[in-house]
Amino acid sequence: MRLLADSGLTTREACGNTVRNVTACPVAGICPGEAFDVTPYALGVSRYLLRHPDFHDLPRKFKIAFSGCEDDGACAVAGIHDVGLIAQVRGNNGTSRRGFKVLVGGGLGSLPTEAAVLTDFLPEEELLPTIEAVLRVFTETGNRKNKLMARLKFVLRAKGIEEFRRLVAESVNFRKRLRKLLSCLLPSGRRWSPSRHCLRCLQERKRKTTRNTIAGPSTI
Repeated sequence: MRLLADSGLTTREACGNTVRNVTACPVAGICPGEAFDVTPYALGVSRYLLRHPDFHDLPRKFKIAFSGCEDDGACAVAGIHDVGLIAQVRGNNGTSRRGFKVLVGGGLGSLPTEAAVLTDFLPEEELLPTIEAVLRVFTETGNRKNKLMARLKFVLRAKGIEEFRRLVAESVNFRKRLRKLLSCLLPSGRRWSPSRHCLRCLQERKRKTTRNTIAGPSTI
């Protein structure tokens, strides 16, 4: 286990109802047809979600894959994953932007399902918030009673892609508002972290600060 750790590998969340190993095209970074190297994005998503306190008890396992080129069938096969991301570059004349075509709800098993398109182009800066939102929707709406119908693809079958898009957008916007609120409650220069700060703690801290300011310094 120490040898694995020294190599940057872990067996954590390699099984169970968690986000499984994030995969990518085996020739990412050297493929002549790729839009860009997806390796840093796959690593970033993996490290962000590994041991995330909100996603260690999902309704069922959850798989994410990155493809660097549009020929996804010969790449990471993003279309058969819970979330598949295909690298895209939009714009020209010095205004190009990196992003991803986002697929959701794919899978094999006894009911093979091709993923639906969540969005044709997601800017790279919205990658983590969107994946997090998909996971939160899955956590809230996934089937926890029947293991055979617990994958994300069954949520898509029940709700349809339009309703699923709405739920994901709603979750993204809610977290943005929450982060903005919490950042206002934090001391100056501090950044909000979901693992270190909760709304109740921050509200109590602000109340104490306000009381101390009104009362002024104590005298003996």
